[in-house]
Amino acid sequence: KTTMSGLNMPVLSPDYGYVVSVTALITLQCTLTVFSVAGVRYKVFSQDYVDKNYSAESDEVKKLTGKPLGKGLHPDPGLGRFSDKLSLPDWMELNIAQRTAGNYLEQITAIVTLELLSGLFFPRVSAGIGGIYMIGRHLYTTGFKSKEGTSGRITGFKMVMLCHLALFALTMFSGIRMTGHLESLGL
Repeated sequence: KTTMSGLNMPVLSPDYGYVVSVTALITLQCTLTVFSVAGVRYKVFSQDYVDKNYSAESDEVKKLTGKPLGKGLHPDPGLGRFSDKLSLPDWMELNIAQRTAGNYLEQITAIVTLELLSGLFFPRVSAGIGGIYMIGRHLYTTGFKSKEGTSGRITGFKMVMLCHLALFALTMFSGIRMTGHLESLGL
């Protein structure tokens, strides 16, 4: 690290490449989690389901948009008016897939920001925490989609939250250290 007017400033090292790589992998994992909803969506909102349950609505939609309702029933997210005829297992499968994707999207901005900022000062540690975060995300998603349902996501949830808090702490520590206020404490 170099000092600029007495402040501890980060210097990018080759190790920051680990941070960049892990951050890219986190965004890929998020994208794949979101894309995985489509498989469930098109399975439960099949063309047969549309034709069997919503032919009148399909005709109304065609008048509004020029196209009838199709497989996937866009824009219904799985909780809308076209999900009321789904079986409970199909409704659960779709909504759990939507929820795991939604949860990742709710956290992606914060985790990427914390990963990139903490990585300026602690690149290897931050990259390692990012890797653990990805494992936690995987466990969260697969656990939630398992027969255990909401309880199946707990291990992944704990890992994700611990990683989030660790990256937050590293980022805050680094920011405060940059101000020079920690020098009197020898930090």
